[in-house]
Amino acid sequence: MEKAMQTNQLPPFIDYLLSKKSVDDRALNLRVWNQFAESLQKRAAVNERLEILEVGGGIGTMLARLLENKALPNCCYTLVDTNAENIAYAQIYLENWAAKAGCRFERVSDGKFRLMQAQRQMEIETICGDIFPLLAAQPAAWDTMIAHAVLDLFHLPSALPRLLDALQPGGLFYTTINYDGLTIFEPPLLPDFETQILARYNQTMDERHTDGLLSGDSRAGRHLFGELQQHGVEILAAGSSDWVIYANNSGYAHNEGVFLQHLLNFIETEMRRQPDIDAGLLERWIATRRQQIAGGELFCIVHQMDYLGMLRALP
Repeated sequence: MEKAMQTNQLPPFIDYLLSKKSVDDRALNLRVWNQFAESLQKRAAVNERLEILEVGGGIGTMLARLLENKALPNCCYTLVDTNAENIAYAQIYLENWAAKAGCRFERVSDGKFRLMQAQRQMEIETICGDIFPLLAAQPAAWDTMIAHAVLDLFHLPSALPRLLDALQPGGLFYTTINYDGLTIFEPPLLPDFETQILARYNQTMDERHTDGLLSGDSRAGRHLFGELQQHGVEILAAGSSDWVIYANNSGYAHNEGVFLQHLLNFIETEMRRQPDIDAGLLERWIATRRQQIAGGELFCIVHQMDYLGMLRALP
């Protein structure tokens, strides 16, 4: 029997992650995705069982996507996230996904389970915690690292070396949905004010600190190209992965109106912390944009980048 997943009982961030699954599905750059899937199969032909690590794995939507597209070979897949609610929900989400997909699900122990699909077997471990102590304890442990919609939350110059130290020489680094500083809402509304708040929203990403250290980059999409190369990664494929959300005569696809509401909530929360942002204009802007979502009128584009790289072996 499918485990209960009532949307109205979900924490807001999990609701957001669920609502953006279909948005990400469309956005992921197909050429980079195909190159990643092909490269995984090539590594699997050499290594009997791949060790794959996903950084900031959330509720497991990327793992489900890889399974849906039969992109995973036999592997041990470790999903790490700092949010305990995400990790707990990931196990429910993936068990329900397996039941619907006809994929065999076996619970091995707390946080560990096994998925069997056709002739493939995936050993899955979910871990709640800070990624960097885990990586420091297991240098060069993984064949492949995945970072989906998360690297724009890191300070790239300091985070990338620690992430890449965990990859084996020749290992794959697949990073997707990296924000690149451009959010567009249509139709136009208070254009000067909207320009101000979207620029300030980017600024809050660049100024964010975690444990006293910088932890964000509103232009991570473009910066990753040079940062990856600087830290010994050969770029195998790169391309845009823009979110494009719109309604047709039937409304927004899937749950994407909810996704847009969450996006507005993130902007509103940050802007209410800014003393120089006109509170009255913000209230008007948010209320009108929410009405446009309800009416299926709001069109949104968010520019992002995907990369596939390979860590060069030392000479």
